[in-house]
Amino acid sequence: MDKTVKEAKGLDGVLKLSQDIIQIRRDPFASLLEDGLRVDKDIPLERISSVNLEMPEEADVGCVRFIVSHPGRLAKAGHWSVKNSNTVAFRKADLADFRELKSVIDSRILKLKKLRDSGSESSSQAAK
Repeated sequence: MDKTVKEAKGLDGVLKLSQDIIQIRRDPFASLLEDGLRVDKDIPLERISSVNLEMPEEADVGCVRFIVSHPGRLAKAGHWSVKNSNTVAFRKADLADFRELKSVIDSRILKLKKLRDSGSESSSQAAK
């Protein structure tokens, strides 16, 4: 069972980072008011290709969005959407928590990528 390493509470959900998974836990009432019921989601860190953080400006609301790679499909670059199931909105007052969470996730993704790359180099050298 994974332990929560880092957590950040947003307007429409809570992000929980465990050793190798980011969990999005929705507030059913808040998400229903915004755009219909969005469900909880677990995203393995190995599937996240990037984490985008949109800073809150005049509206005082920012977003964090996880770009997920799908085997066999190219990730679509698109506009920000708070309605995206991989997106959590947050208040300006919570920006520091989300910046810190993004930093931890980015470093873990980089470590996973280095492990994958070193593993593929080892297997390709063994095949020669």
